[in-house]
Amino acid sequence: MRLVPTRSNRARPEPPQHNHSSPMPSSIHAAHEAWSLPVPVTLALVAAAFIYFRGWFRLRRVFPNAIAAWRLAAFMSGLLSLWIPIASALRAFDHDLLTMHMVQHILLMAVAPPLILLGAPVVPFLCGLSDRFVSITLVPFLRWPPMQGLGRILTHPVFAWLAATATLIGWHVPAVFRLGLRSDSWHEVQHACFFVTGLLFWWPVVQPWPSVARWPRWHIPLYLFLATLPCDALSAFLAFCDRVVYPSYLTVPRLSDLSALQDQQCAAALMWVCATFVYLIPAVVITMQILSSPMMHPAEQARAALDRTATQPSRSQSQILCVLRASQAPTQSTQSLSDLRVDAFLAKRAQRQSSDEARSRSPEKDPATSATPQQPPDASQMEVA
Repeated sequence: MRLVPTRSNRARPEPPQHNHSSPMPSSIHAAHEAWSLPVPVTLALVAAAFIYFRGWFRLRRVFPNAIAAWRLAAFMSGLLSLWIPIASALRAFDHDLLTMHMVQHILLMAVAPPLILLGAPVVPFLCGLSDRFVSITLVPFLRWPPMQGLGRILTHPVFAWLAATATLIGWHVPAVFRLGLRSDSWHEVQHACFFVTGLLFWWPVVQPWPSVARWPRWHIPLYLFLATLPCDALSAFLAFCDRVVYPSYLTVPRLSDLSALQDQQCAAALMWVCATFVYLIPAVVITMQILSSPMMHPAEQARAALDRTATQPSRSQSQILCVLRASQAPTQSTQSLSDLRVDAFLAKRAQRQSSDEARSRSPEKDPATSATPQQPPDASQMEVA
């Protein structure tokens, strides 16, 4: 007797089985689960952004030509570039992939510092903080002679270049690198070293107010070119080495199809390319500025901006000018654009006060004679103003 297959006893195709034991998604999920938002760091960056924006808005409202809008965008982009490596989910993968670790280092040393310095943060922070705190606490501390001496040493191009180079090479020594992977505290110290030395390195390049150039401008392209040499040497060693330099990455679960050696080569290539572009593009721009036709001198730009501003400073303008004037270092031999703007405003105000006093003492004098331009006030009159 032959059985006829029916609908009930026919073999049904089994549904496709999904392999949930793949190591890549489980490892990524575990790394993401281990990440938590560092609230203190995030709140500190948000507070810095708020203070800067408050000072920037106050400056723009009182002096429309004092600070450009692109500086606000640069500073906020710099804070975002700082938040990504130290507070975002990216920090959960730096123990598993050397490439992610290298992305953090590039953001901390070569992206966030120049963007923050391009925002000219000193002036907006002075105007964003409380006037009482700035005049009583912050300005005396910044004008303290030992602090000014320390600042001159830290921002010297030779010291800045050596500090950045020593930090880059020192933290990539295998023993020191392993220390940063095993200890969260040392890992935070590593990030702080990268960011602080990045600020010191880019300070002579950007030269934000109130700093004074220590070298001629044509030294900066050579300064940037020399900075690529340690990065090229380190990335070449990592790329062409036939073994894994950091054995810690041999024992962690792989988050991609790359082996530990391939991950090391990818990180080296990333560092090589980024260092070349990040350092050489500013060098080319500065070289073109040096070789281009001479433009209007910064002092003339400041005077032109003053001519477009109201002749009679308002109360808000006077408050900001007093804060900026008090924050200037008394021993600086070279004045920047902001210094010239402040001094020109104070000189105009002193000249106007002298003219008003002369007219009040001699009311019977002919108006045509009283309209004779006054001589520029001396330094003592500017200080009294």
